[in-house]
Amino acid sequence: MICPYGKIREIGTTADVGLVIESGTLELLFATAGWGMTQLITMPHSDWTKEKHRIDLRADDTDMLMVDWLSELLFIFSSEALLFSTYDIVINENRLQAQLQGNRVIGSGIRFRYDLKGVTWHNLVIRRVRNVYQARILFDV
Repeated sequence: MICPYGKIREIGTTADVGLVIESGTLELLFATAGWGMTQLITMPHSDWTKEKHRIDLRADDTDMLMVDWLSELLFIFSSEALLFSTYDIVINENRLQAQLQGNRVIGSGIRFRYDLKGVTWHNLVIRRVRNVYQARILFDV
């Protein structure tokens, strides 16, 4: 399934797996990162809309906000078996507010790809090149 928020390419090494992503806005970059992380766990479904969830985060900078954002999504998956397919995000002055829709996936017959342990700071890159936001994010597996 193609990500509706931006472009995603998977990368990996022996001990980790990651994403190289691009989107037209910072909000869409964060949505693409969430979708991409879900895609590393299992293939997201566009009809995952039964559960609604809100997230409100603050951080010192964009890099920290991205790590906190993905860590929060990974925590929700680990604690509630909840993965998201719809991301409505607003970012203002290093504050992220998100309204999400998704489904609980345990017992649903879904095949899992990677057992993500955490989001890493290793080689984290977030930048804007002309009118495109780009990021590279790695996850421990």
